[in-house]
Amino acid sequence: ALVWAAKGPQHLNVVTDAMAALGGGVVFVPRGTWITGPLVLKTRISFRGEGPNSVLKLKNGSNTHFFTLENGETEQTGFTDICLDGNKSNQSSGNVVHYDNASYTNNRGLPSIGDPAHYMDRTLILNGKAHGIYTIGTWSAAHFRSVQVWGCDSNSFRIESPDNVFSDCISSNTGLDG
Repeated sequence: ALVWAAKGPQHLNVVTDAMAALGGGVVFVPRGTWITGPLVLKTRISFRGEGPNSVLKLKNGSNTHFFTLENGETEQTGFTDICLDGNKSNQSSGNVVHYDNASYTNNRGLPSIGDPAHYMDRTLILNGKAHGIYTIGTWSAAHFRSVQVWGCDSNSFRIESPDNVFSDCISSNTGLDG
């Protein structure tokens, strides 16, 4: 798998574009706080850090979702050992992670696995102006393991898609329901 180590946040969308063209890969985020604009998740692209001290933080005034899918057919995106900070005090709107697979058709050829199948593993999500994680769609099969969502103004987990798996997840200090 192709791995790219973040050296600066300004080119993350360019890097994910290049990785997607090669069939996918892992963006490695070293320890530190990396301030960046909204990022587009592409099929088979994942972000991996070194734990909660590897922070991707939404820049001031972005006023939109921090992470969104490229389109409704995007699948197999992931986050592991990382912190995603939506920087809510400097935003007017937006979820931290917004998975919208409402138009997913489940008719892709291999290497598709038949569902979007996004995942999060040992991920900390902070300070969403709206929801921490929002999923919508008629297909999903997302896996969330050891995910903590803290300090969002709306729901920590807003789940409007079927067949998701949650294990050892925590919701705390949210404006609405966990």
